[in-house]
Amino acid sequence: MPALRRLITLTALALVICSAAYSQQPAPTALPYSESIAYKPRVFQTKSEKKSRSKANAAANTPSEPSRPEPPEEMPEKGPTVSEDAPITVPISVFDIRGSFVTDLKQDDFKLFVDDSEARVLSVERRKQPLNILILLDTSPSGGEAHETTKKLAVSILDQFSANDKISVFTFAGRMKQVMPKAADRAALKTAISKIKPGGDGTSLYDSTVQLLTDFVPAASGRSIIILVTDGVDTTSVKSSYTKALVAAERSDVAIFPFYLDTFASTNSRSPGANLPAAVQQILGSSMLNRPTVDSTQDEYALGRLFLNDLVILSGSRAIEVDLLSIGKLKVPMNIADELSQQYYLTFSPVGSAYVGQRKHLKIRIDRPNLAVITRGSYIVGSPPSGARPQ
Repeated sequence: MPALRRLITLTALALVICSAAYSQQPAPTALPYSESIAYKPRVFQTKSEKKSRSKANAAANTPSEPSRPEPPEEMPEKGPTVSEDAPITVPISVFDIRGSFVTDLKQDDFKLFVDDSEARVLSVERRKQPLNILILLDTSPSGGEAHETTKKLAVSILDQFSANDKISVFTFAGRMKQVMPKAADRAALKTAISKIKPGGDGTSLYDSTVQLLTDFVPAASGRSIIILVTDGVDTTSVKSSYTKALVAAERSDVAIFPFYLDTFASTNSRSPGANLPAAVQQILGSSMLNRPTVDSTQDEYALGRLFLNDLVILSGSRAIEVDLLSIGKLKVPMNIADELSQQYYLTFSPVGSAYVGQRKHLKIRIDRPNLAVITRGSYIVGSPPSGARPQ
């Protein structure tokens, strides 16, 4: 019983921690409904912009920085005008305040808003279908003592899914590798996972995420899910950046579930290493980090949590914080396979025309208070799940 109580406590705590950290919490509210969160890319303040405004304020003898309107949102691209007349389907997970699945909702309980305009809901259904699971494991030097935990976690994830689900396992450090290049049974995969060694030069999380989304997801049939086990730190990506990796994820219809391993304590005693990339240096001036800047290692970890946060909101998933000390004793908190089997699939009709590359913000409303409503927060016209066609 003590072990069971500890499991229940950790599971509930994980939901609260991750919900609060990733803004998906079913917090009590006076509103008679619950809503998902629309995704908007972060607007980061560069150091040069901050310095320029500080100088201007000092010259004008202004005690505080004046407010200014937010810049217009930058879209991924500006393509041809298309007609959005093909139905779009998005999966939705719904939890009550205790973290239990809500499974009694009907179509009339749902409303969907695209850019704050209500769209017509065509259907809401439950369905079961084989899944294509891609597991991406961080084996970089920043993982430290978490490498054995990562392997145990990967094996536990394998056991969650049925034999009908296809599973591929990848690792990344300086570059991404597939653990087994050909389809294999679960026993062979477990053996291969047990032989994974840590190492490699650097951590190319952004490059690996984009490579997985562009080279492997399109080749898979059916619905794909990515499970990402990492601390979120990127130090050596060359082809991709924070923003490019997020856009690649947004262009797909894949839900990315980060299993967050906090390895800061095991790496903080070591040298931070090379200077941060230029894109990271720009981001460090942002107040969104909401914590004092101490050294580059701390900045890297803060940025990593922001990256995982954005993946969660834009792809319609949840983050799971993994206790490094308990993974060998307890089952993995939050069974992803169970959640995916309990999801609703909402199909709606988009309205009007748009242009290829335009971001549309999505928000689901359910006419019941104090629920956590989790779905993708946006889609990009001309990319899945959009079925837009040229006019």
